[in-house]
Amino acid sequence: MRTDLPSTCFAPTGVTIEDLRLMRAHTNPNVQIKAASGVRTLEKALEVYQAGCSRFGATATVTILEDWKAHLKQVAAPAQPGA
Repeated sequence: MRTDLPSTCFAPTGVTIEDLRLMRAHTNPNVQIKAASGVRTLEKALEVYQAGCSRFGATATVTILEDWKAHLKQVAAPAQPGA
């Protein structure tokens, strides 16, 4: 099941990370939560994912994907001796 509920219908401000956690805690695990705005960095994308979002909308998609690729390369690189 997919449900997108815009925060603008319920509050004067956007959704916070705590709001996302609250939604995840009180919805069926089969319901997908989407963070629809405010995701402009890899760090924010990971934050909303960890808060329980299965999807997010972003205008900075290219930057986020480039940062993700760099992150994966860094994680996959063998550790340097003495580092």
